[in-house]
Amino acid sequence: ILEEMKPQQTCVELKVGDVIVMFSDGVADAENGSDGLYSEMIRLAKGRSVQEMAEHLLTMAVAARNGAKDDMTVIVVRVIRG
Repeated sequence: ILEEMKPQQTCVELKVGDVIVMFSDGVADAENGSDGLYSEMIRLAKGRSVQEMAEHLLTMAVAARNGAKDDMTVIVVRVIRG
């Protein structure tokens, strides 16, 4: 879509129990209106199931934006095997 955009690639070694959180730009925009929202979202989501974590993060993003202003998608996965 945007020819001038170059994808970035980062390699990390994941361990059993690690959590990967992916979200759309609608959720990312919530950080712009609330400094430290990401760290607060992750802190409050720890210890929950991936379903609960995704729902919690989405709820916090919607609240930070005073409602969904754009599409908001959150995907959370946990590594269960090495």
